[in-house]
Amino acid sequence: MDKKNARLTEAKPSAQRRAHPITPTVTATPRLGRDGWILELACPHCGETHTHGGGDGLVAQGGHRIAHCRRLRGVGYFIDLDADKTAGGQYDDLC
Repeated sequence: MDKKNARLTEAKPSAQRRAHPITPTVTATPRLGRDGWILELACPHCGETHTHGGGDGLVAQGGHRIAHCRRLRGVGYFIDLDADKTAGGQYDDLC
């Protein structure tokens, strides 16, 4: 191996040790829309209100989502649902 390739190989592990941002967890308020659950939350990255789909089952689905921030690309968060509104609140009223 020549010196140039040896330097590239040595540099690789340090490049892989870059710090990754911690993905925050936010609480969303689910509401039942026309086509399924809609999750509304205050974005921890930009402070604006974002909405995401929450599935079309009996219970809304949280999990990881990519943020809809205008200036930030590729950031996301985990959505934890407000259990009081998901587990029987709004859906039972419609039946």
